[in-house]
Order: sequence, then structure tokens, then C-alpha cells
Amino acid sequence: MGGFVASMTTLFAVGVLLDATGDNYRIAFASVFVLEAFGVVQILRLHAGARHRERDHHVVSRVEAVHVPV
Repeated sequence: MGGFVASMTTLFAVGVLLDATGDNYRIAFASVFVLEAFGVVQILRLHAGARHRERDHHVVSRVEAVHVPV
């Protein structure tokens, strides 16, 4: 879902900038790098917290072998 939203946001930003700048493709496609930088910053910012939450909530499976009579 995140990849889809990022793709649609990028396409929208490029389209808006193409209209606003009079078809200046260099400026319009530069927005791709801005959005990618924003994504990388968010990944780096949220990575440590997510790793700690995963470590704290890691539960060893309590499922044992179940014998089902035939």
C-alpha cells in the first residue's frame, strides 16, 4: 500500500509541476528525488522504534504437534 501511495503521489507531483512550470521536465522530475529523500528519512527515523517493538512483542510459538485420530 505504501508503494502504491508513493507512486501516485509522485505522479501527481510531476503532473502538477509540469503544468505549473510550463512543461519544464527537469524541475518536474526533480520532485521524484525530493519524495524519495523524504521516504528514506522516514525509514531511518522509524527503523529503531519498529525494531524495538518487534523485539518486545516476539512470542515463541506455543503450538505443539496435534494428533488427529483417523
